[in-house]
Amino acid sequence: MFTKRVTVKEKKTIAVIDIGTNSFHLLIVRIDEKGAYHLLRRERKFVKLALDGIHKISKKQFDKGVATLASFRTIVEQYEPDDVLAFGTAAIREAENGREFIDKVKQELNLSIYCIDGDTEATMIYYGVRNAVNLTHKPVLIVDIGGGSVEFVIGDEGQIYWQTSLPIGASLLKDRYHHHDPMPKREIDQLRNDLRRELATVKKQVDLYEPDQLIGVAGSFETVADIISANNTDFHYSHDQVAHHLPVDKFLDLHKRLTASTLDERLAIKGMHPERADMIVVASILTHLIIEDYGIREMSLSRYGLKEGVLYSVVNQIPIAAAEL
Repeated sequence: MFTKRVTVKEKKTIAVIDIGTNSFHLLIVRIDEKGAYHLLRRERKFVKLALDGIHKISKKQFDKGVATLASFRTIVEQYEPDDVLAFGTAAIREAENGREFIDKVKQELNLSIYCIDGDTEATMIYYGVRNAVNLTHKPVLIVDIGGGSVEFVIGDEGQIYWQTSLPIGASLLKDRYHHHDPMPKREIDQLRNDLRRELATVKKQVDLYEPDQLIGVAGSFETVADIISANNTDFHYSHDQVAHHLPVDKFLDLHKRLTASTLDERLAIKGMHPERADMIVVASILTHLIIEDYGIREMSLSRYGLKEGVLYSVVNQIPIAAAEL
């Protein structure tokens, strides 16, 4: 466990790097005297570390990951930050050569990667969401569908009631279930049945705390917002907004379209990000199941997640637990 201390009497620049299974993210901010942070730079690169499986990073993706972090390092140096914090998540945790990747990055780029476990990841995501969405005393269900894992948090404006991280990320689900395009009913039914078993503990906690609002964190949820916005004149979403309401009925319509489409048809959808077109079907099936089985009546997007949660922890001197590899 470590704690980065920030003295907010003076301005400070911090860079946070989120090394995800599907994409790498860079966030550079300036923290002012009041502890508020101001965006200087935001970058995202799709790397897909688990392209050939979650248990070992292939040489091609390994090299692509190192090269991406090298490009981030070049950008970071332009801002002369006081701290650079890099965090590895599911792909680094699960890969047998995750330690090798960390060592290679340290050797070549002099960049230390802190690998965090699923519970810590969920906590950071909650802090990020809380800084984007106006939460109330009523519990909400926060879901972050990553490439290697999915984090679930039930919380309100003041606290986390329950959280977990499950190894059912979109990259894994795609490899296990999405073998034909369009995805046939038997594959969809098998995925839904298996997900219900995997999510038994989540369902139990949802029944206990009764959240009726789903807050989806970035990733596929942001792609959903982009598609709905691009195809509906009565709904507009801008990337300048850190949070936005997502109409459940429009998501359900989009879900039908996605599950009936081929990859080429998905790529042709206005608002679709090409790098998410292969995994968005299984992500949509998971989201649809959550809405259907958990009695979700409202749905929102939070662009803030892990990175912003890390910043919140740094500013407020909250320890962040690093996982052992």
